[in-house]
Amino acid sequence: MQQAREAEAKHARSDSNIRALEGLSIAIKDEMHIDGQPATTGSLYLKDNVSTETHYSVQRLLDAGAIVHARTTTPEFFCSGVTDSRLHGTTHTPWKYGFTCGGSSGGSGASLATGTSPLATGSDIGGSIRIPAACCGVVGYKPPYGRNPDNTAFAFDMYAVVGPMGRTVGDTAMMQNIMCGPYPLDYAGEQPVEDRERYKAAVNEAKQGRLGLWSEANAIPPWAWRRGQRTPNVNPMPTDFQCGSKRYCREMTSCEEAKYYLRQCGRTSLDSDQDGVPCESICK
Repeated sequence: MQQAREAEAKHARSDSNIRALEGLSIAIKDEMHIDGQPATTGSLYLKDNVSTETHYSVQRLLDAGAIVHARTTTPEFFCSGVTDSRLHGTTHTPWKYGFTCGGSSGGSGASLATGTSPLATGSDIGGSIRIPAACCGVVGYKPPYGRNPDNTAFAFDMYAVVGPMGRTVGDTAMMQNIMCGPYPLDYAGEQPVEDRERYKAAVNEAKQGRLGLWSEANAIPPWAWRRGQRTPNVNPMPTDFQCGSKRYCREMTSCEEAKYYLRQCGRTSLDSDQDGVPCESICK
């Protein structure tokens, strides 16, 4: 309540520096830790666990002035499409008792649908934001991998992300804009500005040089590219494009994506590199 009073006083002063979420209540999924608060992840095994750190994305919300007034339910270790656990019981959709709210961010979806929270956090691998949003009639957004910082073990899973949930598209977009961006301690965070500028320079150079999609031989994996490192003796992935004698890495997971970058560089076919290493023939 003290935080709410302070936020109210700021809004009452015309000369105050009002942050984006100043005084706005927000519900945090019981997966994302807050220093000094219980962190059960829906498990009886962790029912007495107290967190010693704050999740990176949650910290950004707090820094923007949000006030955490609720922790939302999740199935045990948030690995289910419904929200049910021995610790918290079953969470239903507010629209009809006995029907599921979805999962694993079901508590967040239910909280939004009942109007007890204007914003809530979620996480998603195979639908854990999107399923509750659909079951509860609210908005959920699964951002691209690495867009929002994450300091859980799931940060190593390229399908796992944390993201915003809200009652409207505008609210959800505003929350996403606050959560996103590089974080120095995040393994999977998007590359810093200088790397993006380097990529743009590479595309410009490619318009004058030769371009090829590599599938083997000294490829740089995505995790090394993000950190600006070259990692030798690794199993390469088809993720590099070649501009003249220089090699740049992108996460090209399909031939269609490779063709997209070819078109961006004004090319219509793949070439081999200067050492004669063949490119993927199926992409030609």
